[in-house]
Amino acid sequence: MLGIMGLLFMFHFPVLGPAVSVSFSFLTAGSIFLFVFLYSWLWVEMALIVIKRLKMMNI
Repeated sequence: MLGIMGLLFMFHFPVLGPAVSVSFSFLTAGSIFLFVFLYSWLWVEMALIVIKRLKMMNI
């Protein structure tokens, strides 16, 4: 999250394309935070499912 925000707001690099302004806004920062949180949560849940299946197979 900090990498995307750093590129977007500190270096004014349009990481998210022309649809998102490079000037700081709480809406953009909140949207990035929400996406990162949901994306991370998805991967944690998927990893837990894989770990449970591997334990069931005794690997």
